Amino acid sequence: MAKFQGVDYYEIDSLLSEEERMVRDTVREWVDDNLLPVIEKAYIERRFPKELIPQMADNCPDEVFGQAEARIISFGGPRAASSSRNDY
Repeated sequence: MAKFQGVDYYEIDSLLSEEERMVRDTVREWVDDNLLPVIEKAYIERRFPKELIPQMADNCPDEVFGQAEARIISFGGPRAASSSRNDY
């Protein structure tokens, strides 16, 4: 499967910091490599792919949430958009 390139109709990339783009790109890569290969089968089997939970937790460093300057969009918007793009 080809890697997702993304479409930025609203030019949201211009609003993101380098760190936020890095978070988004990391999540996109994880979704391509780990979620997309198993999600269709899990859907057909009517189950949640619990084997992915430890990997999801590893991609969310606790120390970042303790930083006052970390913007919530770094961990909400780009992650949600990248991980939900397989819902079509």
